[in-house]
Amino acid sequence: MYMKTIVILHTGGTIAMQKDTETGGLTTGEVNPLQQSTIPGADTHHIISEELLQVPSPHMTPDCMVSLYHGMKDRIYRFQADGVVITHGTDTMEETAFLLDLFHDSDIPVVITGAMRSENDLSPDGPLNLAAAVRTAADKQARGAGVLVVMNEEIHTAKDVMKMHSSNAAAFQSPGSGPIGRFANNRIHLNHRPVQRHLFPAAPMNKKVPLLKTYTGMEPEVVEHLSSLPLDGIVLEGMGIGNIPPSITAPVYNLLERDIPVVLTSRCPGGTVEEVYSYEGGGRRLKEAGVVFTGGWSGPKARLMLMAALEFCTSREELRQCFEEI
Repeated sequence: MYMKTIVILHTGGTIAMQKDTETGGLTTGEVNPLQQSTIPGADTHHIISEELLQVPSPHMTPDCMVSLYHGMKDRIYRFQADGVVITHGTDTMEETAFLLDLFHDSDIPVVITGAMRSENDLSPDGPLNLAAAVRTAADKQARGAGVLVVMNEEIHTAKDVMKMHSSNAAAFQSPGSGPIGRFANNRIHLNHRPVQRHLFPAAPMNKKVPLLKTYTGMEPEVVEHLSSLPLDGIVLEGMGIGNIPPSITAPVYNLLERDIPVVLTSRCPGGTVEEVYSYEGGGRRLKEAGVVFTGGWSGPKARLMLMAALEFCTSREELRQCFEEI
């Protein structure tokens, strides 16, 4: 019987940590416990398991993500892989998944998973998550679906998934759209298949793009200080459907006049930003001034998208089109 080749790439995170029995703290040991345990699916698939990194996910950087992409692509071709699973810490999992999805130019399934509880916790969730991820990566339904995130028996797209709870095993959700499928009875069940969205070739993520969350009574000096620094663009998490406090409109317009791209998303987990309100700081005025609107992404994802787009887009119109196409 033909056994599909699934490459598992480990990068660290809670799924690869153990709780110190004396202090109770989670630590990254010298040896990844996943490398010493039986990999789910090893009896039905040809599993190749490698450790690329061993870091907590807050230590991940865009450059690390680009390196991970190149490592993943190399192993897809070297081992003629039928699917790839990446184990990753949950804090920045959605960002890594999103950036890999922008770069991924093959129909080979790529599935990212992790754990909310460590390997020696009272009820570890890592083994089931890993088993579900391997099964998903090996399933023909996942081909051409882009990068997926599998957590807590649910399958999410990289574009929509967000970590919505700091500690619950059901931390990952896709606000506004929900999961595209589920893992049950050792099988995956897809409700629908997303369209794969390869936008950019992988490139160094060298652009300086800060992310700024807006708030009531926001001081203009906050934006003015950022604009005094060397930066290539800025992402604003606006209020509601896409509005900002009037106190910061002047420094925002100043950035636009200096040809520094300003991208707007919302503080809200669900919904999109739209050009609705015409008052000072309202979305309609911002759009007319040249602010680029996102779809319904979180601020961290919009930042990565802008960093990637700035490597290839040479005009504000090109940039706007990139954000509208995804």
